[in-house]
Amino acid sequence: MLGVIDYIVEKFVKRESRKHNQAKNILKRWFSEQERLNDSCRVAQFKWRTNYGAYSELMFYETSDPYYFEQSKGLLEYAGTTKTGRDRRGKNRLKWFDPNFDRGKFLFQPDVTIFHKGVATILLEVVYTNPTSTEKLERIKRFFNGHHVELYDIDAEEILRYEHSPTHPEHLNCKRLI
Repeated sequence: MLGVIDYIVEKFVKRESRKHNQAKNILKRWFSEQERLNDSCRVAQFKWRTNYGAYSELMFYETSDPYYFEQSKGLLEYAGTTKTGRDRRGKNRLKWFDPNFDRGKFLFQPDVTIFHKGVATILLEVVYTNPTSTEKLERIKRFFNGHHVELYDIDAEEILRYEHSPTHPEHLNCKRLI
């Protein structure tokens, strides 16, 4: 399993351009800031309710489910909450998965994933030199078949224009793919 992760990191993360990586991190930061501060969140034209957070490079496998942290195979058994209302499996939801469970074939990995009502609903791809591939688009469509999902391509330069702005942009020029 580690070999697949190493391959993905080598192929995608290490080869990302500086601009792509910088824009992706800015976008993720904007969404994470909203998740920490608000129940009803908005960044540019994207609106959602606080849920499982904003994730960068969240990996989807054939055993994953659109209700990622609720229905995916390989999740550790729910053990209730603490007196303060925290899930006993821990704060880091990515550690809710059994490390010994084979999650199967890797499907896709959006640059930024936003959850709404338990489902990964907004997927953002930062594009710099190439748009989202047809293969990736088709995998995402098949995976979310029957579930609401929005997939957007956002140019890295569009995000970087707002890098030093004191507030989030009101609107980002982007292309909705799904």
